[in-house]
Amino acid sequence: MSPVTAFALSVSMSVDAFTVAVGRGVLANRPRLGEALRTGLVFGTGGAIGPLVGWLLGIVGHDWVASFDHWLAFGILTIVGLKMIHAATRNTHERRTLHRSPSTLMLAAALAATGVDVMAVGLSLALVNVPIQAILTLCLGVGLTTFVCAVAGMMLGKAIGDRAGKLPEIAAGVVICAVGSAILFEHLMA
Repeated sequence: MSPVTAFALSVSMSVDAFTVAVGRGVLANRPRLGEALRTGLVFGTGGAIGPLVGWLLGIVGHDWVASFDHWLAFGILTIVGLKMIHAATRNTHERRTLHRSPSTLMLAAALAATGVDVMAVGLSLALVNVPIQAILTLCLGVGLTTFVCAVAGMMLGKAIGDRAGKLPEIAAGVVICAVGSAILFEHLMA
């Protein structure tokens, strides 16, 4: 995995956490630094662990799907990317609920809701034989990027939320779809 791909995936997988953090920051009006750091720590830890969990699940099932792994990786990443784009264009009750709640339990629920995408990316990378060293590097990148994005989102919630709108989440969905297409193209051309 190239450094550019790893960076693009790290940023793309951080956007959901950023979006939730912006929403929490907007609704909290003036979040305290401690709350922002707690949000960043929860999302950053989940972001760091998620790709590894998905990758391990993919390694376990790799022999079973070896003949069509590149199509499966393409499909998973495309679905994740399209889901992100679709979610960005909707204002769902679930998202509003996750943004409003200040509790640790609801923060964990928000992490679970956004973490499925991160695990799916890790799973798809296992299916195309990305080595453990690259996964661990990606985990570190996703964890740090997600931490920074979540803290920044909380602290800058109202200003960022009003100006950026849904564009960052849509862009992340497009990047995830592009990575899936690149994987498919690379395997079909090999």
